[in-house]
Amino acid sequence: MFTKINPDGTWSCQGVDFKEVNRNLYGALCKLRDYEKSGFEPDDLDRVKENIHIGSSINGHIVFGI
Repeated sequence: MFTKINPDGTWSCQGVDFKEVNRNLYGALCKLRDYEKSGFEPDDLDRVKENIHIGSSINGHIVFGI
């Protein structure tokens, strides 16, 4: 994992100084953080896309659109 989330909710990314990162890169790093936090592996996402349908229940949430 490249990102680390601290108990207080702050986070960091291995080898990155956020003070020197532009807005677009920061947004990409946030997406990386969220992806790593999900626990998915790249192959898992293909299986998930194949099995999600409108009306499915995922973690207690109903899928209304894809």
